Amino acid sequence: MKDQRPLKKATKTTENTAFRDAKRAKMLRQVSEDAPSKLALFERVYDGKAGRKEAIKAQCLHCCWMDVAAIRECTATQCTLWGFRPFVRHGQ
Repeated sequence: MKDQRPLKKATKTTENTAFRDAKRAKMLRQVSEDAPSKLALFERVYDGKAGRKEAIKAQCLHCCWMDVAAIRECTATQCTLWGFRPFVRHGQ
């Protein structure tokens, strides 16, 4: 006997997931064009396979658009990740 339950309509969560996936695909395209050496990092982060340090590194690279020098010189001290910035020697 076939299940007679009605099909579920798309929920907000499904719509948000589709939107998020489209944004991630666009971001990966941009990274592959502008900074191909950073593409693997962003792919690991988006796949949920990156560690905390890699996720922070990807966020900083995204914020400063792949400019390592800008991350070192970042003045956004109100950013919750500012104290964990990559490419900076901490404790000196």
